[in-house]
Amino acid sequence: MNTRAALLAALSLSLLACGEPETTGDAAAPVLVNVTYGGDTQALDLGQARTTNVDGQALVQLASLALEAYPQLALGSIVVNFVAADGFVPANSPNCESLVPVLGMLIELGYIVPETRNLIWDETLQYPGCMSVTDTAEIQLADQ
Repeated sequence: MNTRAALLAALSLSLLACGEPETTGDAAAPVLVNVTYGGDTQALDLGQARTTNVDGQALVQLASLALEAYPQLALGSIVVNFVAADGFVPANSPNCESLVPVLGMLIELGYIVPETRNLIWDETLQYPGCMSVTDTAEIQLADQ
């Protein structure tokens, strides 16, 4: 009887071990943002982008994203628009309609939070809240 109980216990343990999937650590889904220019779209993984420390927070500079997607761009010759996942664009807000499209050189003062895709701007720009797009899905680049 003891042998039978031991065999059942061993069999139960082996069945449990077989039924558990192997884990390889955090397999978080990539956080993508689409960067468009001239009819082309590049999907960039914000988790793989180089970050800059701003007030203790790791942020991705908008200019570095634009140049990662399209290295040939001269920031001084482009303008930039933003579209949230829910379709919001800053130009739809009366407080922001005169601020967009943003001049390309100003995106050196703009950042995106890699985990949330929220935009943050340098305080010197004094942008209203409508420029802090939440869950930015697309960054649209165009020639000036």
